[in-house]
Amino acid sequence: MKRILTLTKTHLKLPNICEFRVDKRTIKIIILLTIFIIFIIITSNISLSDRKLIIKNITNPANNFYPCIAVLVEFRTVDHIIAIVHNVNYHIPSTWPIQIFHGKYNENLIKNSTLAPLIASGKIFLTFMEQVYDRARTNQLFTDPKFWQRVRGEKVLLFQIDSVMCSNSPHKITDFLQYDYIGAPWDLSFFSFDKQYRVGNGGFSLRSRSKILALLALISYDSRIPEDVWYAQNLHRVNGSIPSIEIAKTFSVESMYYARPLGVHRFPWNCRFRADLANTCPESMLIMSDFRINNRIITIVQNVNDHIPSTWSIQIFHGKDNEDLIKNSTLAPLIASGKILLTLMDQVYDYARTNELFTDPKFWQRVRGEKVLLFQIDSIMCSNSPHKITDFFQYDFIGAPWDPSWFGPSEHLVGNGGFSLRSRSKILALLSVSPWDKETQEDVWYSLNLHRVNGLIAPVNIAKTFSVETVYYESPLAVHRLPVNCSILTKLFKTCPEARIVAMEQCT
Repeated sequence: MKRILTLTKTHLKLPNICEFRVDKRTIKIIILLTIFIIFIIITSNISLSDRKLIIKNITNPANNFYPCIAVLVEFRTVDHIIAIVHNVNYHIPSTWPIQIFHGKYNENLIKNSTLAPLIASGKIFLTFMEQVYDRARTNQLFTDPKFWQRVRGEKVLLFQIDSVMCSNSPHKITDFLQYDYIGAPWDLSFFSFDKQYRVGNGGFSLRSRSKILALLALISYDSRIPEDVWYAQNLHRVNGSIPSIEIAKTFSVESMYYARPLGVHRFPWNCRFRADLANTCPESMLIMSDFRINNRIITIVQNVNDHIPSTWSIQIFHGKDNEDLIKNSTLAPLIASGKILLTLMDQVYDYARTNELFTDPKFWQRVRGEKVLLFQIDSIMCSNSPHKITDFFQYDFIGAPWDPSWFGPSEHLVGNGGFSLRSRSKILALLSVSPWDKETQEDVWYSLNLHRVNGLIAPVNIAKTFSVETVYYESPLAVHRLPVNCSILTKLFKTCPEARIVAMEQCT
């Protein structure tokens, strides 16, 4: 369709100069033009290279000062960094940058990871520190005014890699901006300091930079006390606002239980509520590795959404029983925007009947796309992987390869259907020419038969880069529930920390 620009004739009248008014928008434009002209005049005698440097300094995110910012301080070379930063980035407002203080040993890890696009866009900026602060010297660092002067924001979400944010929480970071310090409250059963100051843990905390600096200018840090306890005890001296325990536990959980906190800080000494917290905050598996969970649909959907192209939709087939859970969760904005499509199924298919569903042409006719990433809640995508879902588009079926010792000798070892990429047209073509053999698992049946309709199935060496189930690969795009030994799991946890959420065995 041609776009047509139509100009209509009208009677033109020149304005009376006495009636001329300057609105606010015009004033702003005049001010900006004036500043630009002054800049040109000032820099007219400055060399081209110096001008470029001035512009670079103006546009460099690290030189800006932000109302709100998230800050991570980490000097270790651990892949877990990437997953936690992605987690925090997903849950903070898009206007908040992330400042990562790092050392020379983990600089390449960070820059060459999946954080690279966020670094290139300025969403994440890196601050190099010559002196390395280990865990024992964290108190010294966080009470040093020079450190806080390098922090490029006023309201600071300070997080560490033993903390994580929860997808299922009804709370948002912006709910707590009125406070100058907030962290997970401490339980009295182990808290040995002044009992009236119990808010809160600094490993996942929101702080006002100006209040921190004001306090450090007023009194010296008492090195006998952990830095977070010291701030909790003393910020009132500079009129710092600290919330009640009841509010603080909605912000974060460490030793005091709350069902749906915004964040969780690792608490390895207490196991009373870990299983309950895992049900409502599945991400806590990333930092607490000794329990299993079942209720994780929201977390898995958000994980997949974070790793697929922005142009992809997610179609969720659901029943009446879980409809409210999905609609009233943190997926609601994605549903409202059309990113997530909900498809109600009257007939409920349990795990035992999955084979029947995935070999039913009527199901595939309801699927609203050609290239289909079929995932279940016992699969998850890996933030650290160098692979992307688009790397595998040429295949009509790909899933995690099966171990020959499990599957038996066969050339058809690809692959598991719980996290698989499939071509809808090839699936429907096969189902129209060959009925499903009910004695065979649906994914095995497709791997054995898709060649009948010229379906292209990935070879094992490619499939293991796509997903891992029983055949180990260091940095897969995803993992499906892992019934493997702890020696392999421990290695995989280092490169894909998200794997803890779906691992069958728990390894320390």
